[in-house]
Amino acid sequence: MNVLAHIYLSGDSEKIIIGNYIGDYVKGRDYLKYPELVRKGIILHRHIDAFTDSHPVVHRSKIFFSRKYHETYQTVGGIKHVLNTLSNRSSLPNETRFAIRTLKRNYYSLQDDFMEFFPQLIDYVEKDFGIEISHRITMPF
Repeated sequence: MNVLAHIYLSGDSEKIIIGNYIGDYVKGRDYLKYPELVRKGIILHRHIDAFTDSHPVVHRSKIFFSRKYHETYQTVGGIKHVLNTLSNRSSLPNETRFAIRTLKRNYYSLQDDFMEFFPQLIDYVEKDFGIEISHRITMPF
């Protein structure tokens, strides 16, 4: 999930976590109204989004989802549950079935893309923002 990644990439500072969490909701120069570490989190959020949106591995993975779904979750079942819940509240219930089929069909390619991309994102955050990420991501299987 996007929110979980942003929180994970904030390191151990609660104020940076808060800023990173609210980053989508603080527009333009409004970030200047916040304390220094919250501002750093808001700016970090924007940079994480820009890094992710411009990364070639992310572009490669998005090809699998030629429609509007780019959500992630820890398990296929979890994603299916989230998408089913969302589809019940939207006018696009058939899109959910498409996303689950696409995820299942391309699961290992997407996993490989994630394992290539996410360590690069961690390195970017650590080097450019001086935030130490205390736990490296590993696959549970």
